[in-house]
Parts: sequence; structure tokens; C-alpha cells
Amino acid sequence: MQKPARKLLALGIAASLAYGTLLAAPTIAFAATDAELAAEIERCSLEFADAQEKVDGLMVQIEENEGRLAEIEAVLPAQRERTFNSVRTLYKFHQSGGDLIDLVLSADDFNQFLTMVQYLDIIQTHNYEEIDRLVQLQDELSIVSATLDAQRQEAESERDRAAEALAEAEAAREEARQAALARAFAEAQQRQAAVEEARAHEGETFTTASGNEVQVQAPTSDDVTNGASSQEQQQQEAPAEQVVESAPAAPTVDSREQYISTWAARIDAFNAGWPLAGYGRTFAEAAYDYGVDPRWSPAIARMESSSGTYCFASHNAWGWGDVDWPDWDTAIRSHVRGLAAGYGYTLTWDAAQTYCPPNASYWYSAVSSCMYQIWGSDSL
Repeated sequence: MQKPARKLLALGIAASLAYGTLLAAPTIAFAATDAELAAEIERCSLEFADAQEKVDGLMVQIEENEGRLAEIEAVLPAQRERTFNSVRTLYKFHQSGGDLIDLVLSADDFNQFLTMVQYLDIIQTHNYEEIDRLVQLQDELSIVSATLDAQRQEAESERDRAAEALAEAEAAREEARQAALARAFAEAQQRQAAVEEARAHEGETFTTASGNEVQVQAPTSDDVTNGASSQEQQQQEAPAEQVVESAPAAPTVDSREQYISTWAARIDAFNAGWPLAGYGRTFAEAAYDYGVDPRWSPAIARMESSSGTYCFASHNAWGWGDVDWPDWDTAIRSHVRGLAAGYGYTLTWDAAQTYCPPNASYWYSAVSSCMYQIWGSDSL
């Protein structure tokens, strides 16, 4: 990348930071469309989830087999001792074959004869069973050990597949973020005009995509300042080229969980007291798995329906067509997926014009303001 282009991209990053966009290091040329990126992120996320599910199932089986292996190893010494005694007893039986026959033949009557024969048979059967039991335990030990080795190898392979899928999803998610940054920079004047128009009409009402009447609201500079964490503030203050070239950490299962739990807490704090309260994790999981800014869907819901208070269709808090959903979990995931496929990573001026064409300026500013509230709604 040439130096002027670096500076241009860095300015775009700084501009989007001022509007609360979550950053990671820019690395990819913006070749894919929003829909293609969304499909790639979803594919990789599904592959990751499938691999993780298999790992979890294998770990249960491994734990069970390890327990069985421990049981076998615990009883083997005693079984070996009993088998040794049985073999010794059988050997003595065979060595004293003539004496045993004499013993049986010395019976006073037929009933006593049968009793002696049965007794000797029980002794031999018991000793042979002890030998068979040892053979069975040793065979089972070999089978369980081999199964454990295979399961561990399969689990390791599935972990590798999950890590690869997660890395691919993160790369596609990063590309979507960078595309949003580039678009945000290109739309800077339009967005600023929308915010200024909203400020000029703040307190008035406008019609949302749901058909509800809400007050015009505009983000303020305080929203931006209060919504930025120390990390983002440091990035804003860093030299432009340093921001551009800083590398993100490799994605891991733990980092995915940290992302989800962090944003779940922010969103739950934002939705406290509203019908969508408690669904922060669903929003965060869907945002991660579909590659969408985690603030976007809950912000639209607040503006369109007071976070699910006034829905024109069942569990439809977003003015999303004429769709009915059976529950909030399904609704949230469907809406986030729709945003990813049809609108891209985060709020843009183009998205506002498509989502709410009659009042795009007011809609853009209102959603922006809600997104800032989510960013600063918690001290995380």
C-alpha cells in the first residue's frame, strides 16, 4: 500500500472511530460484497459450531472411557492374583487326576458320587471363569486404550478444524469491518448532514419503518467521548500509520466467548427494563456468528419499537417487513442475519436510505444515538 493511501485509510478509521465503530486491524482489500461476506462468515461460524459440538461430544466419550480404563486398571492386579491361584489349582487337579478318580469312586452310593462330581466341576468351572475374566479384562483394556487414542486424535483434529473455521470467520468479519470503515469515510459528509438535520429538528417526531412515531434524536460529542473505551481512545490518539498497521490477536474460542460475554453485558444494560431485557447474549452471539456490529440490531429495536414494547407483528421489534416470529431468540437471530446479508457490517447512510427511505436522516441519527448508548451503557 502506498503511503498516501495509508493516510487516507487511517483518516477513514479515525472518522469511523469518532462514530463508535468497533475496530480491528485493516488487512484485506474490499473485493467481496456484503452478501458474500455475510455468507462466508455464516458458513465459517456454522463449521466452527459443528466442530465444537463434535469436540464436546468426544470429550464426554473420552471422559467415560478414561473412567472405565481406571476401573479396569484398578481391578486387574487382584484379578491377576485370582487367576494365578486358579491356574495353580487346575494344575494340581490335573497332577492328581488318579487320586481324584479314586475319591469319586470311593463314594458309598450314587447320590454321593454325583455330589462329588458336581463339587469338582464347580471348582474347575470357577477357576476357568477366573482365567476367562482376566482375558476379558485385558482384551477390554486394549480396546478401551485404542478407542481413547482414536478419540483423542479425532478431538484434536476437530479442535484444529474449529480453530481454522474461527480464523476464517474472523478474517471475513475483519473484511466486513474494513468495508464498513471505507464506506463510512466515503459517506462522511452525508452522515454529518444527517446528524446536523436531526439536531435542527430535535424533539420533533418522524415515522419509522414500523410506522411508529418517535422523537428525532441526534448523537452528541458527549456520546462519542463517553462511549469510547481506553483502548479505542488510544487508537484515536496513535499516529495514523500505527493504527493501520497494528495486528489483531489470533482468534480463539476464549476470545470469542469474551467478545460475546462483554457485548451481552452492554446490551443487557441498554435493554434493562424493556421487553428485550435479558437477550444480550442472543444479540451478541448472532452478531459474532453473522459478522454484524453487535450494537446495530438492539439499537434499531429501541428506535423502531421501544425495544419490543410496540411491535406491529409478533416479536418483530425492527419494522422488518411483515414477518412474525415465534419467540425473541428466533427473531433476534433472524434480524441480525438479515442485516448481515442485506445491509453489511454496521449502520451506514446507504443502509438508512434503504431501511427507512422517507426519513433516512432522522432514522440514521436516531439509530446512531442508540448505538452510542450501548457503547457507553456499561463500564466494561
